[in-house]
Amino acid sequence: MQPKLTDVAKLAGVSVTTVSRVINDRGYLSAATKEKVFAAMQQLNYQPSLAARVLQGKQFKLVGLIFASLENPLIAEVVEEIENRLFAKGYKAIICNSMDNPQKEQQYLKMLMANQVDGIITGCTTRGSRNTRCLDCQLCRMTGIFRTRFPRSVPTTRPAVNWPRER
Repeated sequence: MQPKLTDVAKLAGVSVTTVSRVINDRGYLSAATKEKVFAAMQQLNYQPSLAARVLQGKQFKLVGLIFASLENPLIAEVVEEIENRLFAKGYKAIICNSMDNPQKEQQYLKMLMANQVDGIITGCTTRGSRNTRCLDCQLCRMTGIFRTRFPRSVPTTRPAVNWPRER
């Protein structure tokens, strides 16, 4: 069973409010109190609930990436670079590989939106019927989802992308 805020408070010998203040870095707390709370959190392997953070109006710091196929070296490199840049800015990426299946793309889109991620970046599929491809473009327009298309085939005799890497 996942430990709760009350478990951390009990182990640390402080109130639930104090644990919350430590986690959210709010108000004055002594170094000794912070150490007790952090030690209890570590001992219990406590992780703050992301759902609770959203209810409090805080960001998840998660971005969903939906792409048709990660087998394409161009797409794989683009996804890798997007993920690296998101991570550098404090975001985590949820990478969804739809395998050129428009229905799978729809399900991923709905899942990401239901989980209230902070953003969605998607490369649309170009296969499927005119009515089902490219996610639900009307839904994309309503929610402001960024969409782009990538080529289906990439030459294997030379690099498809020479993405400048910031190191």
